[in-house]
Amino acid sequence: VVERLPGIDVRTEIHAYGGGAYAVDGARLLYTDAKDQRLYVIQGDAPARVVTPPGKAWHAGCVIDDRLDRAFCVREDATATGLPVDSIVSVDLRGETRPVPIVTGNDFYAQLRISPDGRTLSWLSWALPNMPWIGTDLWVAEIADDGVVGAATQVAGGPSESINQPEWSADGDLYFVSDRTGYWNLYRRHAGAIEAMWPLEAELGQAAWTLDDRGFGFASATEIVAAITVRGQTELRVFDIGTRKARPLAPGYTVAQSVRAGNGHALAIVASPSEPLTLVDIDVARGTTQVLARATDAKLDAGLIPRSEQITYPTAAGDGYAVFYPPASSTVRVATGERPPLIVHVHGGPTGQAWHRLDPEVVFFTSRGFAVVKVDHGGSTGYGRRYRERLNGQWGVVDVDDSIAAAKALVARGLVDAKRIVIRGGSAGGFTTLSALAFRTFFRAGASYYGISDLARLQIEGAESDKFESQYMRHLIGPYPDRKDLYVARSPLFAAAKITAPVIFFQGADDPVVLPNQSQLMHEAVKANKLPTAFLEFEGEKHGFRRATSKARALEAELYFYQRVLGIPTTGAPPIVIDNLP
Repeated sequence: VVERLPGIDVRTEIHAYGGGAYAVDGARLLYTDAKDQRLYVIQGDAPARVVTPPGKAWHAGCVIDDRLDRAFCVREDATATGLPVDSIVSVDLRGETRPVPIVTGNDFYAQLRISPDGRTLSWLSWALPNMPWIGTDLWVAEIADDGVVGAATQVAGGPSESINQPEWSADGDLYFVSDRTGYWNLYRRHAGAIEAMWPLEAELGQAAWTLDDRGFGFASATEIVAAITVRGQTELRVFDIGTRKARPLAPGYTVAQSVRAGNGHALAIVASPSEPLTLVDIDVARGTTQVLARATDAKLDAGLIPRSEQITYPTAAGDGYAVFYPPASSTVRVATGERPPLIVHVHGGPTGQAWHRLDPEVVFFTSRGFAVVKVDHGGSTGYGRRYRERLNGQWGVVDVDDSIAAAKALVARGLVDAKRIVIRGGSAGGFTTLSALAFRTFFRAGASYYGISDLARLQIEGAESDKFESQYMRHLIGPYPDRKDLYVARSPLFAAAKITAPVIFFQGADDPVVLPNQSQLMHEAVKANKLPTAFLEFEGEKHGFRRATSKARALEAELYFYQRVLGIPTTGAPPIVIDNLP
């Protein structure tokens, strides 16, 4: 896609988080141009041709139907007032007619696939208040010779079963991932019956925040390549359909995502504790790996790569999990008899995961004398459905408690300084950060990146603008407005007067999810508490910083803030204005 479309930003905003922005069929490429969110087709050397009309509608997750020169796509239409309307549409690849809805009636659609003979369409759907990792349905429908899609038949799923990634095998069986046994495992529909193919106490796949991410693919008619997550760490395996046995593929990676396979090869984005995110092409039979691209070409000195480890620690609900990164620096040394300061990092989501990999953001801190622990609190993915459900109704409680428990476990092992522990996070992780500072007194300081401070306001505004997450908090907190009391009680903004530790805030000026005044009000409250605080707003940034300059400035400011409030000598980070600094 990069080679065919130099200079074009191929990206869709469907369902807020995008995904499925292109489809390839031989020499034909169908893609979404970020500048206008319209679909374009390129075939051979011909110029790009637009095939969807202008307007407030997004098309993505497309599959191309060769027989009738069209594509089936998920459409999110925000033309009318109120929340957008999802449907599956038929898109004329000649661009001569407007897209035609063929499947309607559900709140969301995703993961469209056409069977090898072109006669059956499969897809996923789900309804509010569910998220796709809570409950989805898998459907199939016949495609007639004239292109009409017939009545749908449900294959699997329900309000308490999460289905992901339906895929057709070469012989016409429908494979899919389901967590009906508590873990996302592989199943297939064969001769009209559902059978478990690969039972594991491990996860195949991850939370479907984007439209068309994939965790497995068919390398051949008899072998499947899959990314399997065991207690938070992911590895590639090859599964033999006939023998039902698996073997490791390209061992050594702890992260594997976005798997594509075919013709004896597998493409995946991988990483390890010593390697950044990397796109690789793996010969499945030989096990040899070719690097196609890296997230960064920067060469790190071996002495700067922290010797990270996956840790297990006790929590009130059972075992908790995290990744610990000790300091690794050739210039900053911990004095004899001292322990390093610790940064507790909380991932976003909150249904997300702290991937165990070489993370440049982590290295920025560990190379300057800090230890970092990335917490997979209750509610995280990678550990099965029961672990995800620990956060149900407990957001702002379990995540905070687990973050503190992880830090205490490291203190107990003598690995960090108990008096110099700080917490950071973005979005949902920013909410956990602010909650920990407002409702606990454990942390010495904190950094909130576009963190949520007013849950009720987020619910009201999100219900009007973000359909995908419009009822997410019904599971995390409770129904609104019935449990408005919980939304208020767990909102850091209304407990800001209790904060006793310094806080720095980072905010995108154009953030449509967490509006800038949420961070501004928190900053003013901490300032009124006579505590050291700073507020940095980034023009042109939304919910999650995209520009490298913004990311670099934020990290340098965060480091400088920690050094000043913890009494650590500054190490060249550009100074920032800190209110109430003694």
